[in-house]
Amino acid sequence: MLSNVLKMVEKVIYIFLSLISFFIIAMVTCDVILRKFFGRSLIITEELARYLMVWLVFMGSCLAIKDDSHISIELLTKKLSSRSRCYVNILVHLIFIIFLIFLGVETLGLLPKQRYQTCITFDVSMFYFYLAMPVGCALMILFLISRITNELSALRKGGYTDKIQGA
Repeated sequence: MLSNVLKMVEKVIYIFLSLISFFIIAMVTCDVILRKFFGRSLIITEELARYLMVWLVFMGSCLAIKDDSHISIELLTKKLSSRSRCYVNILVHLIFIIFLIFLGVETLGLLPKQRYQTCITFDVSMFYFYLAMPVGCALMILFLISRITNELSALRKGGYTDKIQGA
């Protein structure tokens, strides 16, 4: 059940990231052309690109957790048995979940204050850009829970390998 939901969420995130990336590239390219050939510039380009990058980072982090592609230092864990390495990975995932819960709760507390604050160069509430943090945290927690359950089931079956895929 959870894996089916996460597969659907993953597809939505990929589409969302593709659209935002395309939009940022098109907007910045248009701004460069306008500045170079016409001596004019769009006033919203820099600010909007910056805020959309926040969404890119948080949603991209969800996919990095799902694929286990975050940067990690494996100097110590490589010396452990595969079973011990699994327990260390689960512990690290649990610590990361605690951090994400703290970050998500703190950013949820900021959202009501951002509802009436608007961007400097265009009239959009900052709420929508700050929303990237709690949404990203919640999705990262879901992907981490999936990784933990996959590692636990592999441990129970006795077939733990070095790379256990997320969802």
